[in-house]
Amino acid sequence: MLFDLDGTLVDSVYQHVLSWRDALESEGLHLSVWRIHRRIGMSGGLFLKALDRELGTSLSDAQAERLRQTHELRVRKTLAEAQSVAEKLSATSVRVKARAGEDGRLFGSITVNDLAKELQARAGTALDRRQIHLAEPIRSVGTHEVTVHLRPEVNANVTVEVVAE
Repeated sequence: MLFDLDGTLVDSVYQHVLSWRDALESEGLHLSVWRIHRRIGMSGGLFLKALDRELGTSLSDAQAERLRQTHELRVRKTLAEAQSVAEKLSATSVRVKARAGEDGRLFGSITVNDLAKELQARAGTALDRRQIHLAEPIRSVGTHEVTVHLRPEVNANVTVEVVAE
């Protein structure tokens, strides 16, 4: 794992950017995502001072503390949501029907696009096909393990059962 100066997991930068944006907007301060993004990775105090300069304001200590708390609350909320989705996905198995020969080999393969719709319905939330990781395309009837990468620190392992039509 790789961390920034502020302790942010490098792979979770975008979640932190969006959390800071929400925190700023809760205080009536508006700053574009790219302007926040270029400041992520600075240590805590420097980050708020840099945001202060970007906004052209002077944040009070109380306002800075509210921003930190709102940011942390938002990060914890999205992490809890991701863990909830991971639990739902890990507890289910997906059954996919595909044309196969007598030897159990599929005519074609099952790809992440095929799995995305089914997993999205099971998760009850939007999933991007890029979040679904297959070691290789599924080309045979049987049980296969698929990893769904929800956040840098949250993955769900899903059992996919491929049956012949």
